[in-house]
Amino acid sequence: MEVIQSLLPFEQPAEDANAMEVSDPITIGQFAQTNRATIDLGLNALRHLDEWIAGASSHSYDTNQASEGSHRSPTITRNLDFILQWIHYTSASRSTLAAQGVDFVCWESVLRRIAATPFFENVGWSFPVVKLRNVHFFDDTNVAKDADGESPLMKRLTAKFKQYITSDAPLRERPRKEINQEEPPRPKNLVEQCVVTQRNIDGLGLLYGSDVDCVGEDGRYVQLKANMLGSELETPLLVEWWIKAYLNGFGRTIVGHVDNEGFVVQVSRLETNDMLKEKQQSSESAAISFLSAVLHEVKQRLEAVKELEQYMVEYSPQAKTVSIRKLEKSERVKLLPDYFAHQFR
Repeated sequence: MEVIQSLLPFEQPAEDANAMEVSDPITIGQFAQTNRATIDLGLNALRHLDEWIAGASSHSYDTNQASEGSHRSPTITRNLDFILQWIHYTSASRSTLAAQGVDFVCWESVLRRIAATPFFENVGWSFPVVKLRNVHFFDDTNVAKDADGESPLMKRLTAKFKQYITSDAPLRERPRKEINQEEPPRPKNLVEQCVVTQRNIDGLGLLYGSDVDCVGEDGRYVQLKANMLGSELETPLLVEWWIKAYLNGFGRTIVGHVDNEGFVVQVSRLETNDMLKEKQQSSESAAISFLSAVLHEVKQRLEAVKELEQYMVEYSPQAKTVSIRKLEKSERVKLLPDYFAHQFR
């Protein structure tokens, strides 16, 4: 295996993220994943945060009676494919991407996993990357199972909490009689709703997709999470939540606190800008600086390589380093579908 370079000994980057040029995230597209592993443009089933329930002083929601709903299609394991479909359907061709200064295309979880490395130093990761027309495409297959620090139980509880805290329509459009905390929620279709975001971080143009939970009355997307009652929100977990909210411009995170009987008995609200204030002051800086350093190194090291040659960017928790190596023929997978590579050329 050809190792281009071992880079970034594990330490907090010296550069302050506040000194970087970082643009605001801009939502440039929306789509819903279908059970056919395809996409429908637009957010055709976006959930609305029930502000009345979220702001109530008392809560008693039985997650044992809630269905987990339907999730993304099990026939696809690469979220990158959804982004490529969106680019293809919206005619966002190479000229458009080049004009917009896009350097990297991926799913948000890739960026989140890289950025969270300083806080999950014992968790390794690896992402194949390929360059085409000077745009770098990260595959996200290896991030699906460990994209965040949440346990499978918390993921299930979050999916159930979503049914209690969201509705099909804004509160002002719902009959008052529908607002009943005592009734178990009816199973709802929780098809993944996704957005495509573009932003610039430290001179790098990023275009990435992400799932969204719901939208608030202020029109901003809201992140939903569950946590066991009495369990402190540790810094690494908060950093994970903050990174996703930060990358996508989510205004707040609503947390449902679940007791040992499976009841959501408390709901708290975390503003994205204040989420890490009571924790490490340098957390935001460390996450974004590390992400910037890795992406800059990838772009530099792949500058002279042939198009469509596959490389692996990986973090070793044993060595505490990030490395880039060329993949052997036996290790390669088809990262870009033929239809996309043809259009993009």
